[in-house]
Amino acid sequence: MRIITPTQLDSKLSGKESITIIDVNEAEDFDSDNFSSAINIPFSKFSKGLPEDFEKIEEYDEIVLVDDNGDLSRKIATELRKNGFTKVTILEGGLQNWYAQGYE
Repeated sequence: MRIITPTQLDSKLSGKESITIIDVNEAEDFDSDNFSSAINIPFSKFSKGLPEDFEKIEEYDEIVLVDDNGDLSRKIATELRKNGFTKVTILEGGLQNWYAQGYE
C-alpha cells in the first residue's frame, strides 16, 4: 500500500503536480476547505462496487485518498487496485494527522 505523509502531499500540491484527491468521508463530513481540488466520493458509494464517479478518472492518474484517520482510505485503495487503478496512495493518518502536522 502506498502511503504519503502530510509533508510529502503538501510538497506535491505546492509543486502543482497533477494529483486527484478523493475524500471518502460521507457527504456531511466532507469539508472542501481541506483541499480545494478534492472530490468527495463517500465510502458508502462503494458498497455496490466502483462508483460511476470513477468514469472520469483515468486508471493511470495519481490518486490520493483522504478520510478522517486513514481507515476508510485503506479499504477503498484495495478496491481501486482491484479495478486497475495503479497509482493509488493514502494520506498517512488521514486528516487528523494532516491537521496535527499544522496543515490546514
